[in-house]
Amino acid sequence: MRDSYHSGELHCQLTFANRTVSVPAQVQLIWERRWDPSNTGRLYDPVLVSCPLRSAARLPRSVALTPAPCGPADTLLPVDAAPLRRWQRTRRRRGFAVCVKGLDLPDDVSGRLVEWVEAQRLLGADAFIFYRFSTHERVTRVLRHYEAAGLATVVNVTLPGFQPNYAPDRRRLMRVSIWQKRRNELVHYNDCLYRSLYRYRFVVPVDVDELLVPLQYRTWPALLSHLEEVNPHLLHRFASLSVRHVYFFDNMTRTPDPSLPEHFHMLRHTERSANLSGRGVSSKSFVSTRGALTVFNHYALEPLYPYMQHEVRVVPRQALLHHYRASCPEELTVECRDNYYRHTVSDTSLQRYRDQLVRAVNDTMRQLGL
Repeated sequence: MRDSYHSGELHCQLTFANRTVSVPAQVQLIWERRWDPSNTGRLYDPVLVSCPLRSAARLPRSVALTPAPCGPADTLLPVDAAPLRRWQRTRRRRGFAVCVKGLDLPDDVSGRLVEWVEAQRLLGADAFIFYRFSTHERVTRVLRHYEAAGLATVVNVTLPGFQPNYAPDRRRLMRVSIWQKRRNELVHYNDCLYRSLYRYRFVVPVDVDELLVPLQYRTWPALLSHLEEVNPHLLHRFASLSVRHVYFFDNMTRTPDPSLPEHFHMLRHTERSANLSGRGVSSKSFVSTRGALTVFNHYALEPLYPYMQHEVRVVPRQALLHHYRASCPEELTVECRDNYYRHTVSDTSLQRYRDQLVRAVNDTMRQLGL
């Protein structure tokens, strides 16, 4: 991230086996100014810094950023070329990596997190990349369990610059400075994208209260195979495939299924708003790692190629984004009253996975001693 006081030119010092080369860096803002036009440069902005190479045949061992072409470097970052080399040999990548922005969870939601992870796995998730500020001890135990199993990467993060990292102050900032909060999140999502470039075909940026549920097919791979079969040029034209959003507020389900423990939150809550959020509002996406240059919470922010479009929308009969919240967001009070709460329906689309999900969650909880 950068602030308005340090926005001068940058140079990349690329260290090869026997020499160091300095080249001008390309700096691109990962943000849209129209989202908060009242900002006058008081906030830290996320940026993508690209270091051009003269040849793709030789990769540097490390890279440093400096304000002057050959100035002293404060930080030397090693270049991990192994995923690229592996992909060049095999031309194979796995399917889906789920990206989760900075977790700040002081309460024990370990059981719900296990249900969420196991549900994502049943749908088609191959891996998880979690960004973590601080979490309850039992939540941390869950994260470590999946990391030890080779299913998750947990990246401990802090806020950059002069933003607070004492947990109570950090949470207060996140509540009162929503535009800075959203900027901070984009660092995590774009780091996840670039970690996944040569490992996975798609990244799926979602929160731990969201589930992207296919309806006509059982899994994400089956849904994507169908979409690509119908339109073979789909991923050449679009950098992401976005799915419409729908709310499951806790009090919509008057009698949650008593046969399941409370940590089966999604299986127990089967009433939702009949009305979806507006087109393009709160949607989440399958983001193509070969089509996206940068990404934000909802879809590819900048496509890699000029002929590509940001997103194409998956029709609601094929998939929906379930959003499980305790109650209506404060900023949507009027819309919830007039729209989401007014018409509700029963949605049992998750019940297809009930037996498998209950077994998987119970097994994991038993292993963890929770």
